This record gives sequence, C-alpha cells and structure tokens, in this order.
Amino acid sequence: MLLQKEVTVPIYYSFYGWLEEHPEAFGRFNHPGWSDQLHREFLHGRLFPLATPQMVGIELWNGGTSFDYFYYGGSWTNNSSFIDAMNRQGWRLGALGDGDNHIRNWGEGNFRTAVLAEELTREAIVDAYRHRRFYSTEDKDLVLDFRCGGYPMGSVVSGIPREFHVTASDGSGDTFQEVRLYRDGELLETRAVEGPVVDVVFTDASGAGYVYYYVIVRQNDDADKNGDEAISSPIWFSEPHPLDPPPSGCVGSPASGAGTSVRADAFLLLLAPCVLYVRGRRGKGAAPLLPVSGSE
Repeated sequence: MLLQKEVTVPIYYSFYGWLEEHPEAFGRFNHPGWSDQLHREFLHGRLFPLATPQMVGIELWNGGTSFDYFYYGGSWTNNSSFIDAMNRQGWRLGALGDGDNHIRNWGEGNFRTAVLAEELTREAIVDAYRHRRFYSTEDKDLVLDFRCGGYPMGSVVSGIPREFHVTASDGSGDTFQEVRLYRDGELLETRAVEGPVVDVVFTDASGAGYVYYYVIVRQNDDADKNGDEAISSPIWFSEPHPLDPPPSGCVGSPASGAGTSVRADAFLLLLAPCVLYVRGRRGKGAAPLLPVSGSE
C-alpha cells in the first residue's frame, strides 16, 4: 500500500505542471472538504507559485450546499474558511460556486456564480474568470459590485488609497440587512443598511502591506435560514505575479465614463459596463434592471 504522500503529491505536481504547459487553461478548486479522507485534499492549501495565475477560484457553494458549509464551516485545520485558508498561503482565489449537477435539472436553484464580463461571449467570460471578476451568491437576482479606486473585484493594486465602494441591488426587490468588509479573512467593519439598493464606502486607514479585501452583503430574505448572502472575490494589495495574464477590459485602469448595466441567463449572471440584464433562457431578452454604479 502506498503512503498518502506518495499517492497525492505527484497528482498535484502533475496537474499544476500541466497547467504551466498550457497557459490557455485555468482551473478552480471544487467542493473543498468533501474529499479529504486521506487528509491531503489540495495538500491543505500548500502554495504552488507557478500555478497561482491559472488557479482562479474556489467554491463557496456546491449543489444545494451553501455558504454554511464552505465558508462558515471552517477549513481543514482551523475555523477560517477554505478560501481564506488558501489565500493566506499566497493563492489568489476568487469566490465561486457550482451546481455540480449530474441530472437533467441543471441550472435550477437560487445559487449563482456571477461574472463581470464586457459582453456575452465565451471570450469575455473567460477573460473575467482569468481576472477573478466574479462573485458567489445565494440569491439569483443579487447584483454586487466591489471596487477600490475604480478597480473591480479580482484586481491586484498598489499605491492607491484603501477606500472601497460597494454597491448592490436585487432584481426581485429583496431588501438588504448589512455589508461586511474583511481584510485577510478578518472582519474589519459591519455596516447596517436597509432597502433594495446598497451604496456604501469603507476605508481602511490602518491597512498596510500585501493583504486582500472582500465584502459580504446579507439580505433579509431567508432561503437558507440565515439570510441570503453574496461574497465578492477579493481585491489584492500586492505586486502582480509575473505570469499573470495582461490586464484587459475593465481591469486595466479605473477609467471614467459610462455607467453599468446588467445581463444574465437562467444560470449565470453577467455584469458588465455595456451588457444588459436578461432573464430567462439563453437568447430571450428582457428590459434592463437598475444600473450598478462603478467607474468604468
């Protein structure tokens, strides 16, 4: 019988090596904590620097299993979430989720991964994934935008004030309860809000060094018994990785100009400066919802 290390470590090295040889590819960590019988799942977050640019996210929900398990349930060795356990080790992972549905009702349910893309094309969506411009939500109508100095979630920034602008809205009119700002997985501030639209600014005057920030918004509706939430991908204060894809679209600079509107299909929300919000099956249009404010 092979030892656990002999079984698991070469698998990860092989996969990360394959990624390095295929720069067009990117990956994600699925349902952390579900496959840890050998106590070696993802090597409990061990950093592989050459894989960092291409491993773009980690699931915060899977199928019908919500944030209660994947975010609030602790990680392999402590009470921090899986995403924080890995990002603290140097990964740069955004907030994802997946239905992981192997039966014919794929796409049903309320949970979503929402992607900020410039247009409704494969290329634009892939670009958004590569740049971590996405968030994870337990409410299919929840629209979230998180920026620092005009740079959207997923950005790597430095040398700008640590002032964060959070906007959110809900297509069904569900109201919000609070917004929370986190630094390196530690809660910095909670702001009570009310109504169906959120517009909040946070500052971190004491922040310094290479850290990351993200936000969680909570609604009053209660599909999962504790208030529906959305978790943004982080914004990193750091130097870009030398193998990162070049900035493109709305990641390149905090450009001023046009407002933002929103589009989606039955199973994916797409948030973009020039894309309308469409509900229903792919290809069937609808009127745009409220704009999401931003700097692009």
